[in-house]
Amino acid sequence: MYPASTITARPLPDIASYGLLTSPDFSPPTLSCTTTTSPLSSTLRRYSNCRPRTASSVIFSPNSPLSLYKSASPFGSSRPPAGHAAHDTRHTTPAAPPQHGRLARAATIRPLALILYFISFFLTLFTGAPLLLRRATSMASRPPRPRWVLHVQAQVWRFLMEIGMFLHRLAPPRPPSPAFTRTVPVTISPRKGQFTIQFYVPSDYEAQTRLRSRSYPVVVNFHGGGFTLGKATDDARWCATVVEQVGAVVANVNYRLAPENPFPTAVEDGCDAVIYVAQHAHELNIDPDRIALSGFSSGASMCFTVPLRLAEELLPMEELNGKDDDEDFSETSNVSAQSSRRTLLKGASPDERPRVKVSRELKIRTVVSWYPSTDYTQTREQRRMTNPRVDQQLPAVFTDLFDESYLQPPTLDMSDPLLSPGVAPADLLAAGLPDKIVLYTCEWDMLLAEGIRFRDRLRNEAGKDVEYTMVPGAPHAWDKAPNPLRVTPGVQEHYARACTELKKALSKS
Repeated sequence: MYPASTITARPLPDIASYGLLTSPDFSPPTLSCTTTTSPLSSTLRRYSNCRPRTASSVIFSPNSPLSLYKSASPFGSSRPPAGHAAHDTRHTTPAAPPQHGRLARAATIRPLALILYFISFFLTLFTGAPLLLRRATSMASRPPRPRWVLHVQAQVWRFLMEIGMFLHRLAPPRPPSPAFTRTVPVTISPRKGQFTIQFYVPSDYEAQTRLRSRSYPVVVNFHGGGFTLGKATDDARWCATVVEQVGAVVANVNYRLAPENPFPTAVEDGCDAVIYVAQHAHELNIDPDRIALSGFSSGASMCFTVPLRLAEELLPMEELNGKDDDEDFSETSNVSAQSSRRTLLKGASPDERPRVKVSRELKIRTVVSWYPSTDYTQTREQRRMTNPRVDQQLPAVFTDLFDESYLQPPTLDMSDPLLSPGVAPADLLAAGLPDKIVLYTCEWDMLLAEGIRFRDRLRNEAGKDVEYTMVPGAPHAWDKAPNPLRVTPGVQEHYARACTELKKALSKS
């Protein structure tokens, strides 16, 4: 007789507070079972190739659906966090009597593990019960997965994330649908194609557009999802709050995702979105002199990287004077006291020299960045060590997928300012970013430490006015929990405070 097989169950964060499938960087588990354990342009152009991280090797262990419980440490500690009762983390499941040796025994255990996994997964999704978290190890311990594997995994998790976000949007008050959508052709990225922008508008927008009696400020928003998952409607609740409290138009960007479109496609699509909004300002009835950026997680990082990349597209005055004496180039390009101000070009791409002529100016007044990733020179393991609540970590199965999908090619430089704005040169940050920065971080987030370091650099080295808030007792993407019954407590209050800062920055001066 074979002895009973022991399956070790490792717990996960409470999904109701964590935000399963809605966190821009939330990493759900995969399936397995085991019975063991200067000038802006010249500065940016130096960064072109990189070395990606490899994914970590891991061990998965399914929870019994009869004993799902609040999480202790996903890294092996059996002691639960403060405020939680202790639980036995080992569950013994007797194996079926062997019929054909070891293969029969394995065939008995693995289907059971899969069944337990899917039961626990759907319990997690619909009831908030904890799901399994794989154990994180060194990302260099196994070779990168084939790209087709990443494509398949990304498609599966996009579908599941959409389910979670559907539940999130059910919570009252339900956010409105976009008023209209525009398709934007790609002009900056060498990966040609198109993406969409969804517009949320104030209730009097159509009447005011017909009368042309006023124009609206615009907030360009970038969703989260590790540059791999998510879509613009994930931030519908934020967009609705901005429209209502700021009286602005929100341009919500569906930028192209990895692994199909790796670094720096998302950033370049973000630049195209800002350029499109400014070039079509009259048609959209918006004021190109009152533009703000907002975003969540990876989209929050784009709030900083898009202006830096935009500075490379929008030629400095000295380059313009050197290329052409045409009167169209006579406008000055400078950094004003209130914003990052750049001359706007029509359809320039990085490989087109000389660049095309100026059509108008745009003005980015401020950015509102929610729990951004700002420093890829830190490994995921180093980031996890900074989180005081290991039970609230971003699971490695998601972060591995994000990093392997987006951080391409293998020669990528992790200190590239378009990837790690937190370590960008101070003069680049000073010249490329608006003077007013609104920054939110989360107490129980692996990105908290780098967010604090970035805040200090923006204030002390780049001379920015940073309105900083750390949300206490909150994990990453705390505002995106898939609870169809109610919005996470505190979300609307923090959204309202951010909108107050937006309204000040976007007011006519």
